[in-house]
Amino acid sequence: MIKEALQYIASLKEEAMGIITEEINGETYIKGQGVRRIENDYCECMTLNTLDALTIMIVEAIKGDMLNLPLMVRVTGNTVDVFSAMDRFMKRDHIAQSRPDVPTIRFNRYMPVEEFIIQLQTCFEEDENHNKTKLLAFVSKLSSEVKVEIEDDGISQKVTSSTGTAVKHSESITLPPIVRLKPMNTYPEIDQVETMYLLRVNKDGDVALFEADGGRWRFEAQRRIVEYISARSSYFNLDEGSVSIVG
Repeated sequence: MIKEALQYIASLKEEAMGIITEEINGETYIKGQGVRRIENDYCECMTLNTLDALTIMIVEAIKGDMLNLPLMVRVTGNTVDVFSAMDRFMKRDHIAQSRPDVPTIRFNRYMPVEEFIIQLQTCFEEDENHNKTKLLAFVSKLSSEVKVEIEDDGISQKVTSSTGTAVKHSESITLPPIVRLKPMNTYPEIDQVETMYLLRVNKDGDVALFEADGGRWRFEAQRRIVEYISARSSYFNLDEGSVSIVG
């Protein structure tokens, strides 16, 4: 309380003395008990969710001629940040940040077959080898009439009929241990990254996909994002020295 009271008294003193400002090298300083520089205004960060919108924003920012160039585009996984060059006080304007609007896909947990099929149909793209269609054909053979009996050698699973949930028409199927799918997990402007998953079925007949690539798909998505922004920058005829892309 004593400290705050002293600070308040000091502020009253400065108020009585009046605020003294001085321009030094184009910067405004306030003189009172000490000398303090008035901070420059920095732009508000814009939030985006497509690469096309981000590229247009970069073009307009350069045309506006109000920011220090070159602009720096930093790509980290699916996140893209755009900064100005540093000013004389080693600070940058954080101009924009972009993240894709992607569906929530539930990996690493079991779910009923119907729910699994809905997620597969709505959150994954078909690839040239039709892996999604093949997986749908596998899991569609599972029903909730009798119970699942599983032979699991740690590599693949053989599902056969018993009491509870099992395979339709009392047939047996061997599920592939690893499937390759293209989840919708990055920007729509680039090709979705094909990723490996471990396919498992539990005793209740529920199905799950477990990520099996150690998250390496993020590096491939990052590479494709950098490639796309670079191509778009060339399309808009941006000078090489006006944009620097890192990722």
